[in-house]
Amino acid sequence: MIINRVPNEILFKIIQHLPIKELSSIELVSKKFKAIVDDDLIWKNLIKQNYLSKNKDQAKNIFMNNFSARKFEYVQSDEKGDIFFIRLNNLPENQLIEEAISDSKIAEFILDNEYFYNKILLSENSGCMLTKIAISNPISAKTILNNPIFYRKILENNIASKNLFDILIHQPEAALIIFKTKELHQKITNQNYLILKLKEIALTQKEVAILIFSNEELYSKFFINSYSINDLRKIALTYYEDISVVINNKEELCKLLEITYDKVLQEICNRYGRRSLELAYKRELLKELRGSRIGR
Repeated sequence: MIINRVPNEILFKIIQHLPIKELSSIELVSKKFKAIVDDDLIWKNLIKQNYLSKNKDQAKNIFMNNFSARKFEYVQSDEKGDIFFIRLNNLPENQLIEEAISDSKIAEFILDNEYFYNKILLSENSGCMLTKIAISNPISAKTILNNPIFYRKILENNIASKNLFDILIHQPEAALIIFKTKELHQKITNQNYLILKLKEIALTQKEVAILIFSNEELYSKFFINSYSINDLRKIALTYYEDISVVINNKEELCKLLEITYDKVLQEICNRYGRRSLELAYKRELLKELRGSRIGR
């Protein structure tokens, strides 16, 4: 067939302007057409509010019965076969938020679709609305905190610090993103509360513990009082071998552990065995503490 000699780029430009009904069946013409129709950009471009809102039944029938359309995330549907775009199209921002909070799949659809998330961004309380979505599930929290378009709306709010703490409390996995993004962690101003939350998260998440000991700014926050120093010591003991590799200031670590020296050595030995102590000695992390006595 002559059509098979036409470059894909040209066919793509022609096909993407076809009506949706023709596009849904054109994959049957040839393997070449099928390969082009399978490109998700075509289906993303088809999510146009005018067509879907005016031709609901036809759109639903096409999307639900055509494999190429149905398999792409841009035409997600619920268990009843209702297409998200059609159902969400006329909802005001407050109802969009309710939908996003109740269903993580819908939340991701909204955050991935400019037509919908602009409704939220342009609203008066966009920062609080985005915070509620982030709190509702870990995937949305990561999506929002990784995207400046979203997280800057949270930072514009006069209660940005509270919003970020709320996300930390409900989605501890977000801690790593927050403290690796300067714009975000600079907004967390309540230092005592920050240390408390960091300790809780670090004791269950090794990545956050490593982040604390490799980030001088976060590390220094734990020296505000004796209680927070004890918290830092607990984290150091929990992930001793991991943090010993990334610690920026070895003397500081020695000083930290030296406060309760005998107890520290015993606890490390109980948790990791004598081999870990010997390994630490070879790395010179405990050299100033005990020296040759480690091998006794």
